[in-house]
Amino acid sequence: MMADRRRRMQNLVVRKQQAFLDAPAFRLTLPQARRRFATSATTCEALLNVLVEAGVLSRTSQGEYVRLFPRSTEHAAA
Repeated sequence: MMADRRRRMQNLVVRKQQAFLDAPAFRLTLPQARRRFATSATTCEALLNVLVEAGVLSRTSQGEYVRLFPRSTEHAAA
């Protein structure tokens, strides 16, 4: 039972991540993400926060979740 729940959550995270990876300019607020991904507010926020913590997404000051593009160490040194 717990393994099934964990697997479902992992699948949700991967699907949300893929949406942002497939469309780099994708920007969603939490309410927009809830509607697009058809999840509860709590589940959606938790999933998006997992992706923020994993360094896949960033949250803007306007509350939008966007794909995170880390700065290249090559460019930082220049």
